[in-house]
Amino acid sequence: MFSSHDTTLPFKNLIRVDKVSLKGPGVLILTGPSSCGKGQVADAICRLLSVNPRNHLSMGEILRQTVGLARAGQLPSLMNDKLSRHFRQALGDPNDSHLLKKVSLHVPMMERYFQGPITVDSVTAFQWLEYCTFNGLLIPDFWTETLIEYHIGRLVGANPDGTFILDGYPRTVEAAQHLIHYLRSINLPVLKVLHLSISREEMLRRAMNRGREDDEMDALISRFEFYVEKVHPSVDYLKEVLGSDSIALIDALKLQRLNVVAGVSGAKEAIEAQKKFKPSVAICDLDLGVGPTGLDIVQVLRRNDPNIGIVMLTSYRDPRLAGEDLPPLPQGAILLNKRELQTMSTIVMQVLAASSNPLKKRRIDWSKGHKFQSLSDTQIAILIAIADGVPTVKIAEERGVSEQAIEKTIARICKNLDIPHLKDKNQRVQLVRAFFYGIGKEI
Repeated sequence: MFSSHDTTLPFKNLIRVDKVSLKGPGVLILTGPSSCGKGQVADAICRLLSVNPRNHLSMGEILRQTVGLARAGQLPSLMNDKLSRHFRQALGDPNDSHLLKKVSLHVPMMERYFQGPITVDSVTAFQWLEYCTFNGLLIPDFWTETLIEYHIGRLVGANPDGTFILDGYPRTVEAAQHLIHYLRSINLPVLKVLHLSISREEMLRRAMNRGREDDEMDALISRFEFYVEKVHPSVDYLKEVLGSDSIALIDALKLQRLNVVAGVSGAKEAIEAQKKFKPSVAICDLDLGVGPTGLDIVQVLRRNDPNIGIVMLTSYRDPRLAGEDLPPLPQGAILLNKRELQTMSTIVMQVLAASSNPLKKRRIDWSKGHKFQSLSDTQIAILIAIADGVPTVKIAEERGVSEQAIEKTIARICKNLDIPHLKDKNQRVQLVRAFFYGIGKEI
């Protein structure tokens, strides 16, 4: 899932069977200080949760691309005119001298950066944008707002039901307020905010190692101070508006321990990837559609490597709803219900556990108190048949019992699942709804 630079770690490689996905449409926000690994985390989420990489919007990359296009004279004319006009207006606004003072203060440094004479009157919008981008200064909110609206609008227009990752934005409370207002205006919810945590010292060490053009020491220190003073309060605002459950604080160092080596879409590819990469952990969805289940696949993977760690992801509230012939979980396998996952770090921690002790005897609680566990195997089988549209008379015939006996069993299923007997409600419809609820696909 994530790159690792520590060869002493208990494992290096993972294998994943594709089928896991975020429930969209919506936006996943990644925030944190510079060099905390937001890009790596975004790439891993794209691979692990089947998000199109084109739907990953990095604010830093957007700014660097904008600077590059401006240098080459290739910026869209509408955006060029809009940003340039706003910059000149802001510089000359007698009621707000903040930008004028800031540009004036940085003129000597800008002359050194651009290696030529610079004055407040001569500096262009994109010179200021470039200087701010590569020196760790705050980009005016109007510019980032304009760029974000442009890019999100373009992606949503192409894929209205998609899931999008917003990396490195918002960076101020004002930008967060604008973002929430804009997302609500286009009916795009925030799925989660992942707040990556890292120390100042670790941030500096990582940044100096990567050697990017804008990673000068003064700029790095400025970025971390900006994170403390501006970015952190923007996260507090998001928590206030979206609720505490929408924010997940993650130790970025722990994320560096994972490395996804393959993403596959079926049994054959999984077995071939296992032979090629020799992964330490396999992450697999239970429901893979027509054909073998995820459990069928991990059984084969475990036979090929008795010490491979297994993490199963499912939306099922009871495994029996997947069918009567479902094989058992391999020893030591960890089961995670996708609908009950609160943070990405939960997956990370369980993958670490599966790797460090792949054969540990664990208590498997599929249903976690759901009423389906009160149903017998026969009742589950009849519920599946009803969901498949099999008539009562046919169910009775296949089971060698009377139609009346099946009706009594259906009544007991309804009682156990708290489905009331209402004259104006079709009981079979209610049972089908219950079944889809049990497999995590409410209708």
